[in-house]
Amino acid sequence: MKATQFYTTSLIGFVCLVLSAAYIMVAQSNRNLQARLQGQQETINKGTSNQQVFQNIIRDIAPAAPRDEKVSSLLSKYGFTVNVNHPAPTE
Repeated sequence: MKATQFYTTSLIGFVCLVLSAAYIMVAQSNRNLQARLQGQQETINKGTSNQQVFQNIIRDIAPAAPRDEKVSSLLSKYGFTVNVNHPAPTE
């Protein structure tokens, strides 16, 4: 093997080693980002399910608001307004 061939193959091997190390670092960074993203998605999903539960609770207690001043003040304290729908007159 000539000296130029030796240096060329050594350089190619070194470049492969550096690229492999860079790939490992990028892959590790990618895994960390995926873990953070998964945590954020879980938080969003919890918020969505909580929102559905709270909407159902409000829907269930809203009919009592016109009859109970405490319920009415509690709902208005948090920005909910209750509109009473009177049944349509039957003929």
